[in-house]
Amino acid sequence: MTADSLWPLLGLCVLGTYVWRFAGTVIARHIDPDSAVFRWIGCVAYGMLAALISRMILIPAGAMAETITTDRLIALVAGFIIFFVFRRNFFAATITAFTVFLVLSSLRDSGIL
Repeated sequence: MTADSLWPLLGLCVLGTYVWRFAGTVIARHIDPDSAVFRWIGCVAYGMLAALISRMILIPAGAMAETITTDRLIALVAGFIIFFVFRRNFFAATITAFTVFLVLSSLRDSGIL
């Protein structure tokens, strides 16, 4: 394939991406953020995120499968504690959980734990 033949393909990819984003923006303007449907969509999104994170922690795949479940659970608990201590701050909780997990894994790899 030449570079000239890739431009139409790129154009179709851009069109396929941005058409749906534009449609979502137009539709979202007509949705009341306090409606039951909007709250339901938010609950489904949070539920899916919780399920994915739970699976990563309890039934990991890839490199995470080589880590110890206890380290993942301790990092999770530390993240939850910071989340509530800092008034539902996702950033602080994420950084804390990551740091705790990294430290525990490093200590275990070095033979200290």
